[in-house]
Amino acid sequence: MAGKAWSREDDTLAIKEWNEGIPASVIAIKLGRTRSSVMSRLRLLNLLGHNRGKDPVRSEPRERKTKHDFTHHLVEPWAEFTARKQAERRAAKLAQEQAAKASSYNDLNASVSPDKRK
Repeated sequence: MAGKAWSREDDTLAIKEWNEGIPASVIAIKLGRTRSSVMSRLRLLNLLGHNRGKDPVRSEPRERKTKHDFTHHLVEPWAEFTARKQAERRAAKLAQEQAAKASSYNDLNASVSPDKRK
């Protein structure tokens, strides 16, 4: 179900107030429309974007604002982390090899009679 048609006066008022920074919900009340219909019309007129009421050309990109900053969770840089993990794996493998060698040595000693050990 479609709403009422947009007139030139409605477009002009919506564009003027949007460029002045008035929220779409306030514009909707003044025009007797819903916020969604105002947003759709502004999108159709290519007025939505991050240059609302400002110079369309930016000299430098804006800083992105995020809700959460996860960098504080990183205790150590990635390269240091991977190097530490590799060293831990090497140490574990070496310990396993030494344990296997000691076990085979003990098995060999056990198989030799006590009088031939000296």
